[in-house]
Amino acid sequence: MARYFNNLTGAGVVGGQDTHELIAPGEANNISSITISPSASADITFTLFIEDDPISGTSRRITMLNSIAVPYRSGLILNDASMFSFGEEFGLYIKVGDTSTVDLIIN
Repeated sequence: MARYFNNLTGAGVVGGQDTHELIAPGEANNISSITISPSASADITFTLFIEDDPISGTSRRITMLNSIAVPYRSGLILNDASMFSFGEEFGLYIKVGDTSTVDLIIN
């Protein structure tokens, strides 16, 4: 079952925040692919990471992709299932660039 996230915005955009939870810790994940693309007419940057307990302040964070740029009118497809074979103790997060607006599909 696909999950859609529209207009995830960075902290520099009105109403935006820098980090968005895609899959919560403890939630089952069987991700086969993620598609990331700009929602607005501008390039985007993002960082994709997993973290086990972000609220505690003592969590383990593992960065999967760091400061990746995707040009306007293009997209990035991540479809190596082994990249997403992390345990249920981890959640999946995206940190969106300061002025970026991102659309994302998880399959």
